[in-house]
Amino acid sequence: MKKIALMLLVVALAVALGACAFAEYVNKDGAKVYADWDTDSKVIARLSKGDKVTVLDVVDMQGKWNEVSIKVKGKKKTGFMLSKYLDENAPCNHKWGKWVVIDEPTCTETGYRQRQCVKCGILDDEVMPKTGHTYGKWKITREPTCTKEGQRVRTCKICGHKETQVMDKLPHDYGEWVVDKEASCTEEGMRHRTCQSCGHVQEKAIEMLPHDYRWKVTERATDHSSGIRHKVCLVCGHTEPDVSYDPKGTLRRGDRGDDVRQVQQQLADQGYLTAKGVDGIFGGGMEKAIMQFQKDQNLNPDGVAWPQTIKRLNHDFGPWTLDKPLTRTSNGERVRVCKDCGLEQRETIEAGVIERKGRGEDVRAIQKMLGELGYNPGAYDGIYGAKLDLAYADFAADHGVDFQPGSLWPGQVDALVNGWMAARSPENWKGEGDASSPVDLALTVTPVEGAEADGDLVTYNWTLTNLGSGTCTFNALLLSYGDAPDFRQNTITVAIDGVTLKANRANSTSGSFTVAAGWGEGRLNFCAMAVVDKTGDVWNSNVVSY
Repeated sequence: MKKIALMLLVVALAVALGACAFAEYVNKDGAKVYADWDTDSKVIARLSKGDKVTVLDVVDMQGKWNEVSIKVKGKKKTGFMLSKYLDENAPCNHKWGKWVVIDEPTCTETGYRQRQCVKCGILDDEVMPKTGHTYGKWKITREPTCTKEGQRVRTCKICGHKETQVMDKLPHDYGEWVVDKEASCTEEGMRHRTCQSCGHVQEKAIEMLPHDYRWKVTERATDHSSGIRHKVCLVCGHTEPDVSYDPKGTLRRGDRGDDVRQVQQQLADQGYLTAKGVDGIFGGGMEKAIMQFQKDQNLNPDGVAWPQTIKRLNHDFGPWTLDKPLTRTSNGERVRVCKDCGLEQRETIEAGVIERKGRGEDVRAIQKMLGELGYNPGAYDGIYGAKLDLAYADFAADHGVDFQPGSLWPGQVDALVNGWMAARSPENWKGEGDASSPVDLALTVTPVEGAEADGDLVTYNWTLTNLGSGTCTFNALLLSYGDAPDFRQNTITVAIDGVTLKANRANSTSGSFTVAAGWGEGRLNFCAMAVVDKTGDVWNSNVVSY
């Protein structure tokens, strides 16, 4: 009964409002259409945003429900939708149809076209641009020349519009250059060429020629001085100012190269320059060396390496000869004489002095030997200081050795080594080891090739390796003369060191030394000596004899 009454009320309202059908659009995807104006009723369709529906009537007093007409699978159906999902101007996800041309564009006029949304029916239009002229090929109406511009035209195939264009002039067709005036080293020349089409003449200057200079000597250079000269043009006689020039082969400060290096080496060989100064650069050091050499040769000491100076440097020296024998307590001296001028060149042969403040493994070995003999040299740090001097002074006094603090000469080292060896107990001397020994010293000594002729001096290279299974400290390389050497007394110490030799060839030590003729008689015999620090045992190497 209630539902019948409500239906009558709706009918009455519709009559009162003058109901009529009108179109509206869905404003939300998934909006539902119900079989009745009740959300609990059957859903007969789900619509998308922008779908168009026909509103047949307003169902209730509040306008909450609308009766609508829709198409489902091509068939019209009537249902009910909530009014809040409908809108007169709801947005549409337009689905446009094809463009329809209303006015075709031409090459002079724009066109116009439209398209319609298949969902909401709204129209979209746009202006179509002009098509532009469709020109044919260019036709020349006036040929260009080298004096006048040309002209060409083309016509639109659609509307007949003509476009005109200017054509650039052609380049002149010049012939070969003709020289009107030859250039010289004092004046420009002139030339021209003519266009074979219009007769136009082009002129151009020819650059002046360079002077054909030759040197003219005013004052000739010598092998020890600069000269003066100037340049004169053979064509026009133009003369440049006088300039100084050096004789060929002259070297001055600022020069570089192999020629400079060669002179530097000659200066170094004669004691005027250190080895560090042989760098191929003529600087202040080389200039001072040249000046000193020139003074010694009674030449003008101007520091320039003139040909005369370089010739003096190139002495043809004879062989070195000993002038003062080298001993274990004094330096030697040797001399050689130039075969051409008789110049004597002298050179000190250093005996191998260890100087105060020197440092190294040799100093450490000396400190250790002094300490083991009961003389206190301070720490075994390898630095020759005041305490080492005091310790050796005491040793020298006890053993009758001449000694002046500040340096240790080879003979003083010999005395220390011999004193140290004499103080070793017999049981500590183990002799030469072998493959089964904890220390097995392998010594090689080889003369340097060609050194035998160097002023009665012979240079040897040596190498020592421990082949045994234990570690030891190399103390000294000893030299003894004769056929039956005894290395425990009156031996010469060729090298003294304190380097550690690890087992099984793990490392080795090497060096070189020079022996002067006349030190002793008979064969030269060399033997190395090493000590095992933990036990004090002394081991000898094999003996090498020459």
